[in-house]
Amino acid sequence: MGGAVFPAATKLRSTLNKQIDTLLINGCECEPYLTCDDKVMCEQSTQVIGGIRHLLTITGAPLAIIGIEDNKPEAMQTLIDAASEDDNIQVKALPTHYPMGSAKQFIQALCKVEVPKGKRSTDVGVVVQNVATCAAIYNAVRYGRPQTHRVVTISGGALEHPMNIEAPIGTLISELVAYCGGLKESASRIVIGGPMMGHTLTNMHTPIIKGTSGVLFLEESELP
Repeated sequence: MGGAVFPAATKLRSTLNKQIDTLLINGCECEPYLTCDDKVMCEQSTQVIGGIRHLLTITGAPLAIIGIEDNKPEAMQTLIDAASEDDNIQVKALPTHYPMGSAKQFIQALCKVEVPKGKRSTDVGVVVQNVATCAAIYNAVRYGRPQTHRVVTISGGALEHPMNIEAPIGTLISELVAYCGGLKESASRIVIGGPMMGHTLTNMHTPIIKGTSGVLFLEESELP
C-alpha cells in the first residue's frame, strides 16, 4: 500500500533467512497535498497496531518503530495511545523534510544506518512497511478480508471540496470528483499520486488501484 507498491508478501518472504533487528513502520508523507496515511493512522489505529503485532511475529524483530513527521501530532498521539500496552512498539517524530518518506532516508533517520548501494534494507537488519499496509495485514489475518478499499486523497485548488475518501479499488476518478462536489474550475493539470513523483492524467474515467494514494486537480497558480 506504499508509494512503490512493492508486494508486502514478497518483502516479508525475503526476511525469513535474515536477522531482522528492527521493523520500521513508515508514517511519513513527504509529498505535498497527500494526507491519506495520516487519516489511516488517526482513524484506523487499532488496525495499524494490530498489523504491526503480526509483522513482529512474522519477521522475528524484537522492536518496531513507527516514524511520523512532526506535522502530524494527532496521528502520533493516537498511535502512542493505541500502542500503550506494547513495550516493543515505539513512536518517533521525524522532521518534515522531502523525501523523508523514501525508504533509505527513512531508515537513516531512525536507525542511523545507511543501506549500501546495491543492497536491500534486510541486509542491515531492517524491514520497512507502510502504515496502510499494516492495516491491510491486520484485516487479512484477523478477519480474512482481501484488500478491496483504500483511502485516497482527492485534492487541489481546482476541486470544490478536497477530502480523503475510503473508496473501493476500481472506482472511477470521475466518481470521486463528483463525490467531492465536482470541479470549481477546469484543472490546469490532473496528477495521480503526489506532485513530486506522480504522473499527469488526461482521462478522469480512470479507476483507482491499490497504489493510488491521491489524485490532484491543480490550478495554474499551483503548477510551479
